[in-house]
Amino acid sequence: MLYFDSCVWISYVLPRDKHHSKAVNQLERIERGEDEVIVSSQVILEFLDVIRKRIVQEENYVGLNNEAKTRIKTKIDAITRKFMNMLTLLAHEHKVMIANPNQNLTDYLHLTQKILIQHFGDIGEFSFCFTCNRSTPTRYRYRGMGHYDIQHAINAKDAKADEIVSFDQPFRFLNDIDGFSSLKVTVL
Repeated sequence: MLYFDSCVWISYVLPRDKHHSKAVNQLERIERGEDEVIVSSQVILEFLDVIRKRIVQEENYVGLNNEAKTRIKTKIDAITRKFMNMLTLLAHEHKVMIANPNQNLTDYLHLTQKILIQHFGDIGEFSFCFTCNRSTPTRYRYRGMGHYDIQHAINAKDAKADEIVSFDQPFRFLNDIDGFSSLKVTVL
């Protein structure tokens, strides 16, 4: 049983995303019935948040007016509906399981905080700006799991997933955290 990080679903619905083809390959496995995937409410909420931001930021600017806002909101709504319909269909076909952590919110957040405090990640260096696509003066870079990543891991573990799939490199740190060593991490 797999747990897809939100980024897999986001890349799947955005054809221009750099990971789109990898996400399509993962979803085709699910559609063929080769594996079942777990989806948590957190995945859905993060999907909604990121899709709104990505679509708005990627849209060609034609002036800020009601027509432009309506067009963008309509596009976001269509993508969201397509995603939710796909999840509903896959759940109906028993290829997706909707699952949430089996603990109260206070314990869930406390565990997230405890893991975040105990596992720092790594400090490295980099000298490239991916936004402007050019070299920059060398500076420090933090690489580690954020609280959303940790919560995805908790959700995957609680739902008895065998593997968590993501494009996010910090998930590689998951195997260093007590209690998660049995969860296979695949970073595509």
